[in-house]
Amino acid sequence: MKVVVDANRLIAAMIRDGASRSLLRSPFLEHYTPSFSFSSIEKYRGDIILKAGISEEEFSLLIVMISRKVKVIPLDVYSIYLHVAINDLPDRGDVPFLALGIAIGADAIWTDDKHFQHQTKVKVFTTKELLEHLKKQKTPR
Repeated sequence: MKVVVDANRLIAAMIRDGASRSLLRSPFLEHYTPSFSFSSIEKYRGDIILKAGISEEEFSLLIVMISRKVKVIPLDVYSIYLHVAINDLPDRGDVPFLALGIAIGADAIWTDDKHFQHQTKVKVFTTKELLEHLKKQKTPR
């Protein structure tokens, strides 16, 4: 399943070894994110280290782990869809995630931001919903 990952989900995976990190490890998901997502992580490096209670070295190791699991997509791949996505989201900072989802034909966007639910171009899963969806997919029928 092709999923565009919101930067906040990546940050959540950095802070705690919980549901977000588990979903990043899932072999049933292909993760994609705009290239600026890792800049966002770097911007909040100090906060992440403090909240996670980790060292600089552990932070670097987590970045490596996440970068191996998430395909980083450059702006030129989805820029032609920005004008389509901009009309569907009130938060302009989230427009690239929707544009990327449209550009790559994503099955879903994984985000806990509620305003993504108001657009209809790409299916949206919260962390909880994505966990439930994967659980149903693994259950024998």
